[in-house]
Amino acid sequence: MELNGGCNYTCPMCPQAKGREKDFLKKLPFEVFTKIVDDGMQYGLESVSLHGSGEPTLNNEMPKYVEYVKSKHVKCISFTNGFKLTEQLSRKLIRAGIDVLRVSCIGYDRESYAHWMDKDVYDEVRENVKRFVNLNVEMASQSEIHLHHLITDVENKEREIELYKRNWAGYTGAKSEIWLMHNWAGND
Repeated sequence: MELNGGCNYTCPMCPQAKGREKDFLKKLPFEVFTKIVDDGMQYGLESVSLHGSGEPTLNNEMPKYVEYVKSKHVKCISFTNGFKLTEQLSRKLIRAGIDVLRVSCIGYDRESYAHWMDKDVYDEVRENVKRFVNLNVEMASQSEIHLHHLITDVENKEREIELYKRNWAGYTGAKSEIWLMHNWAGND
């Protein structure tokens, strides 16, 4: 479910890159969210994914939504760009019991990250992920944080994978997923 319709990035491979209709930029009301989850429970709901084309961490109440899902004994997953993953938010998400937080970080170094993620915040996001990994250990949590990368140059795939492993997975200690590039935005 999309907690927040807007995004703080304009990645060229994402539908958010061109912006969204005004009606899609709203926050999902908690009352509507709980009704959807409750309705899903009667059909055997097993997991809830808190994302869509919007950035869920722009919803300041994200931990409250996670906590509600977990109160139903349901798995809770989310995708984020990781920019707003501060120590305070990380602690709240871990306490709320998030199962898997996937961080989209396309780009194997500072330059490729700035190009594909449309922001020059490579170091900040890597530090946010590393801190989440460390807090997870400190708080004895079962939460997981995964890095999510898309191969941007198939011709140099092996080099890109090696750099990504070193600069992201090796640096942060987070699990990594590496996929071939796909384009949901329909851009060239």
